[in-house]
This record gives sequence, structure tokens and C-alpha cells, in this order.
Amino acid sequence: MSSNKNNVIKELKQQQELHKLYKQNTIELNDYFAYSGKQEVKNKFTRIYEDYNFSKNISVNNDMTKYVLKDYKKSKIKNK
Repeated sequence: MSSNKNNVIKELKQQQELHKLYKQNTIELNDYFAYSGKQEVKNKFTRIYEDYNFSKNISVNNDMTKYVLKDYKKSKIKNK
């Protein structure tokens, strides 16, 4: 049982060392360049949000007439 534990511990230590070496020898390119906000489409760089702009206005039907607020001041006077 103790030999299994020793093997697991050795493997974990080896993984940690390999991870440290990997970090030292590699550059994360996602963090290396500044984000331009552009995407490459057919060998040309375009802005991402241009595809999502709408050319027409969208109206919202928000009829709130069925909701009426109570006048709490009047209800207090009637209760007294």
C-alpha cells in the first residue's frame, strides 16, 4: 500500500516540475498581443460587431395600462 502512495506522490511531483518547465519555456500568445476587436474573415480583418448591427428600429409593445398603482395616502385617511 505504501509503494502505491509513493508512486502517486512521485507522479504528482513530476507533473508539477513539468508544468513549471512548460511555463518557463512557452509564451501564451493570447496575452501577448493587444486585443484589436477584429476578426479575420476570408483573409481580411473585419470588426466583429458589424454583423450584428440592425438597420431598422425595433418597436416594443409594452402596454402597462392594466397595472395601476394604489394611492396609499388616500387609503390611510379612510382607515383612520
